[in-house]
Amino acid sequence: MTVLQPVTSQRQLGFRGIALLILILLIFFSIPFIPGWLNANTGYGLAGNRPAPDFTLYNAAGEAVSLADYRGKYLFLMFGYLHCPDVCHSQALIFQEIAFHADMQNQLHFIYIAMDPERDSAALLAAYFDQRGDNFTSLRSDDQHEAQVLAGAYRAYFSQQAATGTGDYLIQHPGHYFLIGPDGNIRQTYAASQTRSDLIVGDLQQLQLDYQSES
Repeated sequence: MTVLQPVTSQRQLGFRGIALLILILLIFFSIPFIPGWLNANTGYGLAGNRPAPDFTLYNAAGEAVSLADYRGKYLFLMFGYLHCPDVCHSQALIFQEIAFHADMQNQLHFIYIAMDPERDSAALLAAYFDQRGDNFTSLRSDDQHEAQVLAGAYRAYFSQQAATGTGDYLIQHPGHYFLIGPDGNIRQTYAASQTRSDLIVGDLQQLQLDYQSES
């Protein structure tokens, strides 16, 4: 004889499944911040000191550019795509504000790594990002998978969503961006919701003081 499970119990199991899925997603997107939680956090972002994964990508002129080329400089790095509805554009603007207020000339650089090479050509990226200043550089690869692997190494995983009937699509990504020190280590990780450029400049200035005291 088959005993039917009460509807109430089925609903409870459904709610528990949804709650578990939400918990898994929260843990997944919190991965980049775990080192900061385990250590004393100083500054507006989440402090850290792990080596930034190296890369070799191509700028608007088709020249190979590596992270190692920026050794000895301060660097802000983000992953973005031009069809992004909000976060990527906010971060590009934050970078521009940082450049203005920090006034560090050739000691400070900004990198935009393209997540959508199919739609974001080198020319489009240069017109959007590189024109903001001589120290603004967009980088891309023709292979989106290469960008995905690199983003994963930075714990900023992204994935392309299914296209709509018009062929348009979004890219799901956490929107983390990074402050890399002259030694090539990630010193601050910022969440998409952290948009206070004045406080980020404060982190940058503190990092400068730290390096000066160490040298």
